[in-house]
Amino acid sequence: RWGPPAQAERPRPQQASWETVGRRRRSTPEQDLIRIMLRAPGWRSRVAEQLETLSARDPVEWELVAHVAKSDPDVSGGELLEQVAPEARPILARLIAEPPGELAEDATVDGALKKIESRTIEKRLRQIDRRIVLADDEEKLALAREKEVLSREISALNPARWNVIKKGRTSSAR
Repeated sequence: RWGPPAQAERPRPQQASWETVGRRRRSTPEQDLIRIMLRAPGWRSRVAEQLETLSARDPVEWELVAHVAKSDPDVSGGELLEQVAPEARPILARLIAEPPGELAEDATVDGALKKIESRTIEKRLRQIDRRIVLADDEEKLALAREKEVLSREISALNPARWNVIKKGRTSSAR
């Protein structure tokens, strides 16, 4: 048969991934914690202490964080890879395979924990925004107060997130 191949026979173009275009994938705060705990196992117990007060966005990554944090500091990355759930292995394998580099451990852990904590607050702020529309006057006042308190908390956790709002227009926009 002559002519162009049928639709089913045409090869699909390969989609570019972050690796193929030479860029690093954006790391999640959970992956930042795992990265630190792999490179500096002494952090495992300190991160484990914080896990109870935080909530997860991605259950696979969160289970991986918890598993690494609760493991003995003498357990290697290869041993951890054998112990984790199959769906978590690609994430852990990629983090293990990363070339070693300088990491500001304290700042990385602090930043990751603050980002994870701020997610819970942001979720509550979104709930308040949806609920306040339907609330009566008394409940609106209570929700507005709660929103103000939560906004201050999230501002303390992640000041860079709010600097744009505080600064407003730049002098060049006048």
